[in-house]
Amino acid sequence: SPIFHADSIADPIALFQGVEDRVVPRDQSDSLAASLRTRGVPHEYHVYEGEGHGWRKRETVEAFYSSVDRFLRQYLLG
Repeated sequence: SPIFHADSIADPIALFQGVEDRVVPRDQSDSLAASLRTRGVPHEYHVYEGEGHGWRKRETVEAFYSSVDRFLRQYLLG
C-alpha cells in the first residue's frame, strides 16, 4: 500500500478515491494526501461520491479522464 511509503513519494502524484471504496478505505487516501500536502509534494486528490473501487457513473469517468489528462499535461509536458 502506498500509505506505508508516503514519506518516500517526492514526484507529483494524482490520487483518485471513491467514497464507497471497500478495497482502499478513504481514510488511507486522506492520510496519504495529508502527508503529501505537509511535505509540499505536488499532488491532486479527487474524491468521487457514490463510487467504489471502480467508476460506474458516466460523469465520474469523464471527470477522471479529464483530471488525468490535465495532470499529465501539467507534469509531463510542462
